[in-house]
Amino acid sequence: MGKELAKFDTEFKRIKSRYSVVTAGKADALANQVRQTSFTVTAGGDELKSRLVTARKKGVKGKTTADFKKDAGFAEGVKLMTTANTVLETRLQEFEDYVGKAIEAHMAMYTLARSIEKDIKNRSLLSESKKDIQTLQDTVEADRKVYETESKRTVGDGYRVKAKSLQADIDDIVKGAPDLLEDYVATDELEAKLKDRVLNSRLSKCQTGHKEVVALCASGHKKAKAGDKPGATAELKNALLRTQEVAALATEYQSLVTKSKDHVDNSVDKKSILESVDKMVQSKTRCEKETRELAAAIKG
Repeated sequence: MGKELAKFDTEFKRIKSRYSVVTAGKADALANQVRQTSFTVTAGGDELKSRLVTARKKGVKGKTTADFKKDAGFAEGVKLMTTANTVLETRLQEFEDYVGKAIEAHMAMYTLARSIEKDIKNRSLLSESKKDIQTLQDTVEADRKVYETESKRTVGDGYRVKAKSLQADIDDIVKGAPDLLEDYVATDELEAKLKDRVLNSRLSKCQTGHKEVVALCASGHKKAKAGDKPGATAELKNALLRTQEVAALATEYQSLVTKSKDHVDNSVDKKSILESVDKMVQSKTRCEKETRELAAAIKG
């Protein structure tokens, strides 16, 4: 092995050994760990909101984080969120340290690549070492590109801001306590009304009500044809009362799915919820049609 080739090969091996931690794809893997840990912190914030609501319902009062920490459940939620945030800070530091190493590795390999390139240009075509140096050059360039790619990986600044704003985020959750309680209570009521058992019960009431309206109106038509207007009017009155009950349920649920569109869209039961509400509205429409036709028949 020629003197220059030996020098280049030694330097190449030194760089590879010193920066052995820098490998293809590792920056992406570390960045993904940062993202996943950030999701955990976000989930911790959601859990803390839930625990704050629970504390409020239990009668805990206050305006500061310290006030709510008197509740064991809330204090545990703060601890869990803090632990997740500590992991996020660690993952960020690991990513930044790695990218720093990748930058150093790239600069070292780039310098070696330039030295080899210069040597080859100045070397005679008859040089016995030229072919071997060119082979090494290809290897050096391949590793240089890997180091360059790894050195250019980034994570958003938002992750760093998030990691440093833990206490502010917790304090903001506490400041929003009154509105939060109202939102959670509303969500609890919404979920209760959209449960299969409750929804099916409401749908059944609408459909049963429609059948009763059909029967009352049929009886009313017979009485109207027989000249018994008082009897027909009494049937219409009862049919209108049942129609109002059906309409009230259908309108309530129609309004509910409209106001809570995001909740319904994200529900695994979206299809069945919308189908049930649509059937309620159909029952309401049919009841109104039946009563209109009977009223017209009575009027003559």
